Amino acid sequence: FFFVYCSWPTACGIKQRELIIRCMRQGLRRKGMPNVFGHHVDGYTCIIIIITAVYSVLLYKWLKTDDRHTTNTNFTAPSLLSTRPSFRSTSSAGAQFNFSQWVEDPSIDQEPCCNFLQSLATPLNPLRYRFGVDYQSCCSEATYNGSRVRPLRFVGGSPFDGKRFLKAMRAKRVVFVGDSLMRQTVTAMVCAIERTGTPPKRAVKPEKQPWDTTLPDDDQLDFSAEYDDDTRVERVSMRKSSTETLTAVLGYADVVILNIGAWYRRTQRQHYEQALVEAAEALKEFSAKPGKIGIIVDTFPMHFVTKRGSGDYFERTSYSQCTDVSPESYFGSGGDWRSRLIRRVAKRHGVPFMEITDIFLTRGDAHLELRPKFKALGKKNPKLDCNHWCQRSSLWAPFVARLQESLEAAATAAPKSETDP
Repeated sequence: FFFVYCSWPTACGIKQRELIIRCMRQGLRRKGMPNVFGHHVDGYTCIIIIITAVYSVLLYKWLKTDDRHTTNTNFTAPSLLSTRPSFRSTSSAGAQFNFSQWVEDPSIDQEPCCNFLQSLATPLNPLRYRFGVDYQSCCSEATYNGSRVRPLRFVGGSPFDGKRFLKAMRAKRVVFVGDSLMRQTVTAMVCAIERTGTPPKRAVKPEKQPWDTTLPDDDQLDFSAEYDDDTRVERVSMRKSSTETLTAVLGYADVVILNIGAWYRRTQRQHYEQALVEAAEALKEFSAKPGKIGIIVDTFPMHFVTKRGSGDYFERTSYSQCTDVSPESYFGSGGDWRSRLIRRVAKRHGVPFMEITDIFLTRGDAHLELRPKFKALGKKNPKLDCNHWCQRSSLWAPFVARLQESLEAAATAAPKSETDP
């Protein structure tokens, strides 16, 4: 509209930049300017058209941007014990969140480390790096977390009951499937069971895979914790969704806890949604079998410094430290775009979905931050890590408790097998 009506006068041979300058000068002299239709346009009108056109283009791009959506936040009075403002938030997808469930508890600073993690720290243990204290502990002796982890306790929900969990999962293979964050969740579950008085009989990296086929992208069963009655809590690596890997896992496991998403960018939204649909369809078919349970766990929020406050790894602008991410900036910048996709796909296919945004979004203090990514020449090389979390019992307690509730709810709705208690 701007070029046709304002910048294309009948006088030929004038460059566009000169036309704009001429248009502005004509406006200052309050003179008209003929366009291609032979109409005379007042110079001020021309300038207004230019500004309107530019504003319209910017507004269109802003509305077109995939990560924009409305957030409705209702503030309430802050808790006297909470170290953060207390409020509830509703995302555009309709999910209700209460972000005031973390309260200050100085005794958290004295909580002991998980013995299971400590047992993996021996130099020759193949699980030392991926599952041991060098990788994911944030106890008092760990110094690579640049910021102090706040002594907070989660007061929402019921506590985890390890004995009840093992009874419900008796003689089952409980398999966590996903990227490195699911490696942390399986470790958190083993530590939580240990705190209730039942450490694993043994925890190993299996020498052989339980399936004949070779999985793509180095996907593999890389952790197995064994308990009485042949109950196993295991983890299968799968950075991005893979049909071959899911097929192998669903043919092996009794309970599947799936999480994918951290390695998908916004520009891969369509591909990510397709992967979720395929996974949800497979889990739905799996859960229809007697004694089988499949659930999808939400993606974990990240806490990198970004322009719009999403905290997303792929949008980071700083490599020095992690930062807090407020619910307003997280929802307002579309930082929860993965969660919205998972929630919608899970609901559409009738697959249980476990929310975790209210647990981890306000815990930007609890990342590994400057963890030793790898060792070279005997030195630890730190890398900013605002994806992975400290392996503190207090931080993961609400996650494992909610996971137990989700599994029990899914088991109630699932077809029963002869071996179910």
